[in-house]
Amino acid sequence: MAKRSWAEVDMAAAVASSSSVSAFLAVAFPTVSSLSSAPAAASATAKQAAAADAAAAAAATRVATLRTAAATRLTATRTKLDAARAALAELDAAAAAEAARRAASEAAAADAAAAEAELAALVAVRAVGDAHGRVVDALLGRGSGGGGTARSDPWGVAAAPVAHPPAGVAEVADLLAAVRTLAALPGPRRGGVAPAVARSARALAVGGVGKVRAALVNRVDTALGRLGWPVAPSPGGWAGVPAEEVDALQRLLTALERLQDTVLGAPPGAGGAARRGVPEAPAVPSWAAAALLRAPLARFKYHFLGAAAAGRPPPPAPTAGNGAGPPTGPGMDRVDRPEWAAEYALARLAEAGPLLSRLSMRFPYVPAEQSVAAVAGVPATIAAADAYARVYAAKVGDDVAAVAGEVGADALVLHAADAAAAFDSSLAAGLGDAGGWGSDGIIAGSGRQYPPLPSALAYLVADRPFFSAWTGAAVRVAMPRVLAALATAMAVSADAAVGGGGGSGGIDDGGGDEDDDSGELSAPEAAVAAVLRAVTAASATSRGMASVAGAAAFVRRVELPLLAAVRESLGDAGAAVEAASALGGGPEAARAGAGAVASACRSAYVATRLADAIVDRADSLFYIRLAEAAAAAVAAAPAKGGAGGHAAAVAAPGSAPGGIFEEDVLLLRATAASLTAAVGTFIASSLRDATAAYAVGLRTPPSASSPAAAAVAAAAKSAGGGGGGAVVLPPPSPALAAALGTTAHLLGAIPPAAVDRAVAAGAWRPAARVVGAWFPGVLLRAGTPFPGRGSWGRSAKAAAAGAGAPAAATALQAAADAAAVVSVWAAVTTRPGVAVRRVEEAGRVLRMGSKVAEEVLRTLVTHVADGGVPFGREEPPEVVQVLKDRLGVVCLSGREALELLAVAGVVPPPLA
Repeated sequence: MAKRSWAEVDMAAAVASSSSVSAFLAVAFPTVSSLSSAPAAASATAKQAAAADAAAAAAATRVATLRTAAATRLTATRTKLDAARAALAELDAAAAAEAARRAASEAAAADAAAAEAELAALVAVRAVGDAHGRVVDALLGRGSGGGGTARSDPWGVAAAPVAHPPAGVAEVADLLAAVRTLAALPGPRRGGVAPAVARSARALAVGGVGKVRAALVNRVDTALGRLGWPVAPSPGGWAGVPAEEVDALQRLLTALERLQDTVLGAPPGAGGAARRGVPEAPAVPSWAAAALLRAPLARFKYHFLGAAAAGRPPPPAPTAGNGAGPPTGPGMDRVDRPEWAAEYALARLAEAGPLLSRLSMRFPYVPAEQSVAAVAGVPATIAAADAYARVYAAKVGDDVAAVAGEVGADALVLHAADAAAAFDSSLAAGLGDAGGWGSDGIIAGSGRQYPPLPSALAYLVADRPFFSAWTGAAVRVAMPRVLAALATAMAVSADAAVGGGGGSGGIDDGGGDEDDDSGELSAPEAAVAAVLRAVTAASATSRGMASVAGAAAFVRRVELPLLAAVRESLGDAGAAVEAASALGGGPEAARAGAGAVASACRSAYVATRLADAIVDRADSLFYIRLAEAAAAAVAAAPAKGGAGGHAAAVAAPGSAPGGIFEEDVLLLRATAASLTAAVGTFIASSLRDATAAYAVGLRTPPSASSPAAAAVAAAAKSAGGGGGGAVVLPPPSPALAAALGTTAHLLGAIPPAAVDRAVAAGAWRPAARVVGAWFPGVLLRAGTPFPGRGSWGRSAKAAAAGAGAPAAATALQAAADAAAVVSVWAAVTTRPGVAVRRVEEAGRVLRMGSKVAEEVLRTLVTHVADGGVPFGREEPPEVVQVLKDRLGVVCLSGREALELLAVAGVVPPPLA
């Protein structure tokens, strides 16, 4: 029962007091009134439960029905699924059967393709065999409709007239085409040609070509044999050969060229344009030239090339009594007589010239299908000359290889190279006289240009072992000559003048540095020119080379090492200067220093003049060609290097004046600058070290008996007696005089060694600048007017006020010392005051003393007194004007001028 509040009980009591008990109970106890209806409620609840049970039974029945229906449907679905599975299996079986049928069809097609490939291979092999058979039949004279020839003459040489070349050239073309077709077929894995069959086919092609070539060469030999080749017929020589014989020989050579064209022609499908540009490729030996020159070259090789290979005894050892002309017999193969081979080759060419000039062939050989322009022949004389040049170069190369490392090998190598150059010159002269070869290389009457002149040197340059031995020998033989010429240039006197140049020596007289216009060389200049001539003579053989690239390579390998040795020898003078600076003081050190200065200045002069001579030499035609070739090589670099190549091409014109020597010119001038700078540093540092004791002594004023005090007293007495008070400078301080004596000795060594004023100035001007920068500061220590460059004020006034004669004597001694420093530079220049202008101005200000006007002092003090102008800031215009107009000072600052005046006892007006 729920609890009731007292308010509800009070209300129920009030109701009870006014109503019946039943009403009171209904209010006070509401559940008591519901007990009477409980049975009815229970009955209703039972009915509801029964209804619920009935509904549950109905639901269970419904579920059972649904389960039965679902089971029925599931059974039907399983039946359909089994049917689908059976149908799918049937489809899979059908697909497998189709795949089997397709595989069988593809296998049949592959078998058919393999059969077709095999058939094509067999057809191609048979075509190769048939083509080879036609080649053989053509060579045997058994062509279609033709009768056979005797077996004793299998190549038809005797039966066929010489005017008609043997058949086989066209058949060789068919054979090569059949071989190419065979090579294009698939390999054996695809039913094609087996490698062994392909090799056999290629062997047939090679054999067929060889047989046809051998037949043609045999015919050429037969035709030449009828003429007596290579020995010229006695009556009339080769000029009397009938024209029909020459024409028959020309047709044979042309047939050989056609055969070579067939073999080396462009492959099928590539076209002629695909392989153009062949002129840049290495030259192909001409079969026609080889057939024509086989006998003469064999004789040359027998006499001059390879005694051991030819089975001949070795030649006798060279002796001093050998004759100059070439002997006959196997003894002609002499290492020390390459000119014999040259004379032999030139003689044979001269003999055969009348016949060779009537024959023509392509030279250098280029297949007809690969040539851009129309194929045209040149006289066979050129091909013969090139063949002799090639075999002569081979002979020289073998000779050099045989003597490598032996005593005297360098002389033999250089002699062989000179002989090759002479051979080339004779060859060019002979070709020009015999074949209408003009000086411009144009074939007379045709307008066509000949190929480059045959050259044995060109083949020797391409022979790397010989080229290395040649250039090395040239450097080793020329090195003593170059160094001897350099020693002469270092020792020649500057006074031994050939002309007007160099008469002024190295003293700067204040004029310009222009060269003498007399056109004559002084002795030092002639000695330097002799050094360059010695370097140039080492590469003289390269002047005769037809190839500019070969000449440039030779010059680079010979002249550059010689110039490097010259630079190294000149640079040793700098080490001597450093060694002299480490000796310290003393007479011995002074003599060593003067010698080192003279050697360094002469080395700088030689380096400068040698660089100028190299630049002047670049104007000659030979070195212009080298410079143009170098510039062209650099300009061609962009095709290979992209941006970097473009940068190199831009720089190419700048390299033309110096060519391959541009770097050496820069290095020589850098060597000269380094040597003169070392001399200037040595002189300045030696003077600074020698004046250390002098600078310390300046702090003590001169005594009353010193020369400076006597000079001041004499000037004062002269002024009192009406003499004007002229002041005579006393001698320099003893400590400074000793130091200046050594400096004067060093400076005096410069002019005769440097020869040239510009070179001498490069040595002493750096020292003058250094001395002019620090010596005025040394003078400021005289009498110690200031504790330094610090404040003005009382210390300055106390130091300067009332100094009188002691201050004047101090200033006069300092001025005398400054004048002594200035005068020491008279050894190298006629204007020493300009050389060390700051020192000269300092001495002049010290001598002014009390003569300086008061307004000048006021102007200086106004702008400078409190600490001076900061470093790096320009002087005020008023100070600059006063210093220049009233004191004649342009290098000293206003602060320095005031301090020097204070040394002389001048008290600035604001501090008085």
